Amino acid sequence: MASAPDCRIAIEGIGPRVWLENTGPWQAGRASRPSMPPEAGPDSALDWHPDFGDRGTVLAVTGDEADAAEVAALLTACELSETEMFSGTASFPAFPDPFGLNHPTETSQRSTS
Repeated sequence: MASAPDCRIAIEGIGPRVWLENTGPWQAGRASRPSMPPEAGPDSALDWHPDFGDRGTVLAVTGDEADAAEVAALLTACELSETEMFSGTASFPAFPDPFGLNHPTETSQRSTS
């Protein structure tokens, strides 16, 4: 999420409902971790980028009538341009934050009783 470059965003959905959640900072965004930390594990080592660290996106879209071309077009429309991407993450917070994800809020567990 360009408007919240220091936040790992979880996108979850069940049926017609989708929600986004700020799950904390990226390893690369932590001040005490200028390079890949050893405790990040082998998967992080494989995905570590010299400029962006562990920042990245993985999405899986499933459904009986999911249209792959439509999903691809929607996601392509969300991508940053090359110019925007290489302007540096310091400029990303200037992008609109439509979900308010760059401003974490306290949550509490819901009662299941």
